[in-house]
Amino acid sequence: MKVLIIFSSGKIGGAEKSLTLMSHYSNKNLGCNYDLASIGGEGEWSDWARSLNFYPRLSKPGKGGIRDIIEITKFIKNSKFDIVYAIGLRVSVILRIIKFLFKMKFILIHGVRWVPSGNNILDFSTRFVEKYFSLLIDGYITNSKACRNVLEKDCLINNSKLFTIYNGVSNEKTIKTKIKRKKILTVANLSPRKGYLEYLKVIKKVNQKYPDASFHFIGLDNMSGAVSKAIKENNLSHCVSYLGFIKDIKKELLSSYLFVLPSLYSEGCPTSIMEAMQYKIPCVAYDICGINELIIDKKTGLLAKKDDQEMLAESICELITNKVLYHKMSIASEERIKNYFTLESCSKNHLKTFSELYNKIN
Repeated sequence: MKVLIIFSSGKIGGAEKSLTLMSHYSNKNLGCNYDLASIGGEGEWSDWARSLNFYPRLSKPGKGGIRDIIEITKFIKNSKFDIVYAIGLRVSVILRIIKFLFKMKFILIHGVRWVPSGNNILDFSTRFVEKYFSLLIDGYITNSKACRNVLEKDCLINNSKLFTIYNGVSNEKTIKTKIKRKKILTVANLSPRKGYLEYLKVIKKVNQKYPDASFHFIGLDNMSGAVSKAIKENNLSHCVSYLGFIKDIKKELLSSYLFVLPSLYSEGCPTSIMEAMQYKIPCVAYDICGINELIIDKKTGLLAKKDDQEMLAESICELITNKVLYHKMSIASEERIKNYFTLESCSKNHLKTFSELYNKIN
């Protein structure tokens, strides 16, 4: 079975990272035939994928213009894919049009990797498109039950077309020997949705109680320097470091004590949380969307009420103070990943879903 995964962006985020790793694992261990592409052209994602010596072909379409759409159409037609797995609203719309106009026979699956329940333009557009144009999609794969519920209830998509497959991480054994006491890590591309600016207010509260706590941000800056500027304006440069995008965050994870994801809305099941839990790091976040499908409150981490900055700060302080609770959550986090969120299970579930849709439609 030939499968093309095609992304809307040339940048790298959780979706690009997790599905690239999944395709590599599947090609190597399950005998699958994945190719990867992006309508966003060359960028951080393609550079990262090639740096890891992944052998799926990386095609070079541009930014979704007419010329690029023609090239994408030729690429798909000539390659004769059985499955085309579109990641992102923009590319899924383009592929719906291509498939309809040129009567192509491939099975089109839309991967929705966040929860489109908010009032922003992207979420509203997604709900509108899926409510009125879902007939052009053969199946949907979400990475959280929360997203699946939105598509079923708000977009009225038939349950038989909806599949939930969690992201997965490797079963790598970890030994934390370089942990830095009170080093608190956040890994997420900088965007308003991720709540970095609001998180600085939380950091101020924690810093007042624990002046030696240090906070480290990793991710691409999609906010034109607004976070770095706010760090300086709030006099937090002594305890907050923005490290930019890092290809391999293993070293940072191994030396971190706690992981915080301050996202405000529209999260699915973030790969960054899985990676932290894999390294025995308890996680703290707001109880939104699909995050509670990963973090079990008071067992593998702590969940604060949505937008409750005081509670988020208290949760961070609790895990800095309570070493017994921290140790229990550390062990439970690793076990949860081993049991439910492995790269192997993610890969096998994708293959099963592809085969089910292929056999059903053909």
